[in-house]
Amino acid sequence: MNAIDSSNFAPMFVLCAVAIFVILFAIILRTLRQMPFFDGSNPVPIAVCVTLLCILGLHQLFVQPAGTETAPADDARRSLDFLLLPYTAMALAMLLALCLLLLDKVVKSRGYARLRTEIVKRRERLAALRDSSKRAPQDCISPRPSWSHDEDRCGSVKHSKRAKELGTDLQKMEIRKWK
Repeated sequence: MNAIDSSNFAPMFVLCAVAIFVILFAIILRTLRQMPFFDGSNPVPIAVCVTLLCILGLHQLFVQPAGTETAPADDARRSLDFLLLPYTAMALAMLLALCLLLLDKVVKSRGYARLRTEIVKRRERLAALRDSSKRAPQDCISPRPSWSHDEDRCGSVKHSKRAKELGTDLQKMEIRKWK
């Protein structure tokens, strides 16, 4: 079922199609360049063709061409829809993944805002202590930051036996190397 009539919003669809084409082309080209099958060859023509098939599939899925509402679906149109189905699904998956990655970056950047404010507060406190007294900056820094490990809440940190063994193995290797 096509959702949108294309006759009313033609300039907007062209602008959106160009933006989606650029995004899909960049993703597909980067993917093709990382594949060992395309080493030494130019993957740009294949990326253009795959991107055009994706755009055509998205157009047939979301935009209803004028005059096809009453026309019966013939075999050629059904076979084209069947051919474009994987490209449409790939385009939708890539665009959805891109949106989710952008959303993830926005959420994570807000989480780092608390850390940045903590750093700014410490710098201000350090500057205030420097101005009030002429002590060395090392004396002004608190020995325990507010975000450090809380032994009462989390328990003591225990190192695994394997980590200790690896450390001793590395030390033995260094000793042998210098003998």
